[in-house]
Amino acid sequence: MIAALPDTYLTVVIFALCTAFFLVLLWSMIRRPRSRVTAFKADNGSVTIARKALEDVVARTCESFPEIVRAKVMVGTAAGRMQTRIHLHLKESARIRDFSDRLRRQITEVLTQNLGMEEIGSMELIVAGIAPDRKKTPPPDTELKRPDPAAPPPDADPGPNDR
Repeated sequence: MIAALPDTYLTVVIFALCTAFFLVLLWSMIRRPRSRVTAFKADNGSVTIARKALEDVVARTCESFPEIVRAKVMVGTAAGRMQTRIHLHLKESARIRDFSDRLRRQITEVLTQNLGMEEIGSMELIVAGIAPDRKKTPPPDTELKRPDPAAPPPDADPGPNDR
C-alpha cells in the first residue's frame, strides 16, 4: 500500500510527523516547571532558590512538629507566585485545627526571615495519611489479665469443703 503512494505524499506525511514531534517536544519543555524560585530582587540582580531546597526546608519545618510523622512537599510556580502543596502524615492523636495555623506561621517565618523571600504565595495542607500513636496504652478494660498462679484452675472441681 505504501508503494502505491507517490513520493511527494510520503515526503509530506513524514515531514508532518516530524513537525508534530518537535512541536510536542517544544511544548513539553515550555510546560516543565521551573527549577528555581525567585526569592527577592536586589538593585544589582535577583536571588533565586532551587525548588528542591525550598521543599527540604519546608519538610524539615513540618517534621519539627510533634503531631506530624512525615511531610512531602511540592513547590511550584503559577503566574509568578510560589504555590506550596504539603502532604502530611499525622499521628492519630493530632488535631489539625489546633496546629495548622502555627504550622503556616512557622513556614512563613522560615521562608521570609531565614531565606529572605518576599512573596510566599499559596500554601495547601493535605492530610495524606494517619499513623497510629506508638506510645498509646490500651484502655484498662481491654487489657489482658494474667491469672493468679496461686488460684486453682477454673475447670477444677470444687472440693467438699469449698461447697
